[in-house]
Amino acid sequence: MTIATIMTRPSSFAACAALLALAACGTAEPAADAAPAGPVRDTALVSARMLALADFGLDTVRTEPWRTALALPARVVLDPQRAQPVGSIVEGRVVRVHVQPGDAVRPGQVLVTLHSHEMLDARNAYARGKAMVADARVQVATAGAALARAERLLALRAGSQAEVERARGVKAAADAMLGAALADEKRAHELVTHLYGAEPEGRDEADPHHVYVRARVAGVVMSRSVQAEQVVQVGAPLLVVGPPDGLLLRLDVPEPALASARPGARVGFTVPAFPGRRFAATVVRVTPMLDSLARTAEVLARIDGGVRELHAEQGAQAELEGPPGAPVAVVPIDAVQRFEGDTVVITAAQRGEGLLLEAVRVRVREATATRAAIAQGVAPGTVVVVRGAALAKAELLERRSGGEAEDH
Repeated sequence: MTIATIMTRPSSFAACAALLALAACGTAEPAADAAPAGPVRDTALVSARMLALADFGLDTVRTEPWRTALALPARVVLDPQRAQPVGSIVEGRVVRVHVQPGDAVRPGQVLVTLHSHEMLDARNAYARGKAMVADARVQVATAGAALARAERLLALRAGSQAEVERARGVKAAADAMLGAALADEKRAHELVTHLYGAEPEGRDEADPHHVYVRARVAGVVMSRSVQAEQVVQVGAPLLVVGPPDGLLLRLDVPEPALASARPGARVGFTVPAFPGRRFAATVVRVTPMLDSLARTAEVLARIDGGVRELHAEQGAQAELEGPPGAPVAVVPIDAVQRFEGDTVVITAAQRGEGLLLEAVRVRVREATATRAAIAQGVAPGTVVVVRGAALAKAELLERRSGGEAEDH
């Protein structure tokens, strides 16, 4: 080995050390760059002007007992305990039906006009009763005068006690006849009033054969069973009148789900006439018998509000809520959105006069028509967009597609 060679070794070692040091520095920096980064956040800062146009509705994630919901077909029906069936009070022919289902009626209002011979017979009986009363009054007056005369003659010793007793007997018979005549007149008058529906005196313009069926209470005509010219018997159904809130929701609940159908249970339902609108009801009655074929029980729920807009025999789609379970994080179902294959909720945080929107991935454990149970992704108290969530999602997607998503 030469001296020159020996002299260069230290420098070679130094060069190698320098190279190793550079290599170490070179590998350290890329290692930092290669560290896995967190997921890209989908956010958008919405200005106050856009907020005014979008009219977002916000809510918070709540912790509350979860209630399962059973979807069932249902029907709006009349409450048999509150509806007032109106039947025919005579045998006759329908002349006119004055009201239609949905009409508001007041007590005493004519609902149906009937043509019946019973009305003419009742009027004739009433006329005879009045004539008999008038005749009995004359006889009472005559017998009273005869009794007074007999008593004066007896006082003057010009008459006998026997004549007085006979006069008293005639007077008593006349009084009894008047009492019977008054009773007959009263019965005839009550029958005419019942068939007419009001005091008939002074109504000579009315057809003497017409019977007027009137409303007994104020309410709304729920249904109609007859048409003009139809012949009806006594007691035949004509109409049903009930209070405006006299409607129930009927559900046929399968036997395995009857544990949820208890008085006080909540029911949400929709009807085709009001798409997108949800009504609420509360279970009030559960029949104790099962349908032997369908294995279902009839459940009736009192409709909580909006019944003036509903009608009997409307079909409905209902959700019967079960008993409360374990507490979970709950959001309105409208807050949950599909975001390019992910399930998200759009959170909202105040940023000055605007809002910072962010699509947060969540895992939904269970959902009903109105609520969703969140198993993972957002904490209770987080503000989420409910009304206008689809619009917020569209804004976030536009930012993503345009490359404008940024971490705020």
